Amino acid sequence: MKNPDDLDERVSEYLLKIEHDRQAGFDRRAEAASVLNAATGLCGPVLDIGVGKGNLAIEVARRGFDVVGVDTDPEALRLARALAARAGVSARLRLIEADAAALPFQDGSFGAVVSMNALHHLATAEPVLDSVARVVRSGGLVVLTDLSAAGLDWIGKRHLEDKGVPHPVGLVTLDAALAGLAGRGLEVRCVTLTRWETIAVLRKPSPVMEVDSQDVAGHARQSL
Repeated sequence: MKNPDDLDERVSEYLLKIEHDRQAGFDRRAEAASVLNAATGLCGPVLDIGVGKGNLAIEVARRGFDVVGVDTDPEALRLARALAARAGVSARLRLIEADAAALPFQDGSFGAVVSMNALHHLATAEPVLDSVARVVRSGGLVVLTDLSAAGLDWIGKRHLEDKGVPHPVGLVTLDAALAGLAGRGLEVRCVTLTRWETIAVLRKPSPVMEVDSQDVAGHARQSL
């Protein structure tokens, strides 16, 4: 009988699973790399919300960024820590049990916020979008990706095979999240489609320096 506390066994099983999926055409590491390749100009530190087992966060850390990952699932975080250690990026990756709707960070703490395949698990997006817009600094990027129709179909079949129940899908879509962040002042830079994912990159504008009109007039007179 398997011991659920055997972390090494869980890591081995997960690695076998993702290798099986890779051979069948669904390559999690390649998808994570595609997300980051779309996010040109990424700056750290990086926050990964809904970090799960750490696939995207580990890829971010591999590229030399310091990363904080948050999730509400302690078992997923435990597995993510073990996978990060195996990948040799533990020093760059800090994992915290926290709710993305109430992030425990100060305003503007991160150069980028990323999230991969977490949106469709949400019951509501508004508190999460508020948190995202708050903690990313001015000029920073928000990179959101979620499964395409083909990706949801693949994951749904895999979930049913593994667990015997349908893959849970909530009401939040990537389009709704983009509209919500645009309403909070972020600008959509690009949307990229892969076979399995839709990747969106947004930027939080830097504040425009306001110049007093009297100062402008004074400088103009001095130049005459």
